[in-house]
Amino acid sequence: MKPTMKPMSYTKSHTLALALAAATLSMVGGCGGGGGDPPSVATMSASNASYGRTMTISVNGSALTKGDFKVIVEGPCGEVSRVSGGTDLLQQFTCRVSGLGLMIPRVRTADGLELASLRVDVPAPQVSMTVGQGLRSGSFVVELDPVAARVTVDNYLAYVNAGFYRNTLFHRVVANFVAQA
Repeated sequence: MKPTMKPMSYTKSHTLALALAAATLSMVGGCGGGGGDPPSVATMSASNASYGRTMTISVNGSALTKGDFKVIVEGPCGEVSRVSGGTDLLQQFTCRVSGLGLMIPRVRTADGLELASLRVDVPAPQVSMTVGQGLRSGSFVVELDPVAARVTVDNYLAYVNAGFYRNTLFHRVVANFVAQA
């Protein structure tokens, strides 16, 4: 037995739905498959670019959750990690600063196209100290050199950042020689 096909009857709503579907398909086909806009970067910035600290790189733009892109850092920064909770307009990345001088964070697509870059200069770390004894008080700045003494600087900064030296007494100070606490 041969199957027979009956012609379908269309209502106005069916006709409208078919017209909308055809229009949608033609628009999707015209833009390359409907994958959406690729990511674009309007601005980028870096905060906390200090030796021994975690630097945050903020990337502002559009379609930032849709495209496959990454942030790399040329210079003294550890592994770059994406911060969770980003949006289509803002993505953030972090890395630990492990040296001094010029760093260049770059935003690149998976195929290597550079979308943006930023120049960041990491200065030598400095520790500011305020001292007081009765009516006499003052302050001074200690600049550290992690290139010459990385382990000592890392150890000292860990103590400073933990607040270890707050309210410390200096018991011996000899100008241009030593300050012992």
